[in-house]
Amino acid sequence: MLFLDDFMGYDTSLDANLLPVGDTTKIELTNGTFDEVFVDKNLNREYTTKIPDWGYDTVLDAKFHNNLLGGNIEFTLDSISHLVLKQRKYGDYNWVTLAKIPINKEEDLNVFYNNKLPASNTTYEYQIVPIVNGVEGIPQTVTTDIKFDGAFIMDDTYTYQIILNLQKDSLTRNNPSSIVTPQKSKYPYVVYTSQSVYDTISISGTFIELNRETCEFEVANGHTYRKKIRDFLTNQKPKLLKLWNGEIYLGNVTDGITETDDGHTDNVITKFIFTETGDTDSNADLYYHGFIDYLGE
Repeated sequence: MLFLDDFMGYDTSLDANLLPVGDTTKIELTNGTFDEVFVDKNLNREYTTKIPDWGYDTVLDAKFHNNLLGGNIEFTLDSISHLVLKQRKYGDYNWVTLAKIPINKEEDLNVFYNNKLPASNTTYEYQIVPIVNGVEGIPQTVTTDIKFDGAFIMDDTYTYQIILNLQKDSLTRNNPSSIVTPQKSKYPYVVYTSQSVYDTISISGTFIELNRETCEFEVANGHTYRKKIRDFLTNQKPKLLKLWNGEIYLGNVTDGITETDDGHTDNVITKFIFTETGDTDSNADLYYHGFIDYLGE
């Protein structure tokens, strides 16, 4: 009879000890039959022969159900009720909540969102945040640079670009007030009649249709296209005006639309006045003007 003490060198030699292996980028299984492979980043998890459920520290859980999937689609669908998409200018503190997307099936996790809000010449951060039991989970953040030429004017349905002859003719900061002149005073005094302080911008340029396939301007039917532009500018819907240099305004087209031939009947300058009616960094203003579908909380 043999009595063995620490025959493997240590009394914990046969335990499932954690081994420092550095960064792991590949797992290879060979010459065996495997029911499941589970990888987790939580080094404080209590050792057990039962494989735990997917958690926030889980990296891989491959169950080999006739496939090599190792993701968390089933866990995600069971635990996440919505995905929230957010945007902010890089360096800013406040986020604009663009959308709150319900998650009911696997296809809902393939998110497509047509975002009209970014200004040119600006770096933005975007976050997609899972909502778990009514609470925001761990967000995923990306950063992207936005740049375009010319100017865009858009409502919640249509978007048009000015490329040629673009001019910002003027900008007026409006500060409504009244001057009162008392009978027995040398100087008048000023009464500010409201708290409204807003900009009015005069924009001019050539609206001309661009063939996206040939990258050529459709000059022949320019009058028909300009008719569509006039109808669009006067449809009385809120709009976004975005200029190439990063300026962006939320408001409405006010007053009349002027068209002037610039040396040729097909080279027409369209001029309009844009009046600011909201803040492009305000969730509430964007929602009530129809540019986002979620007011936020």
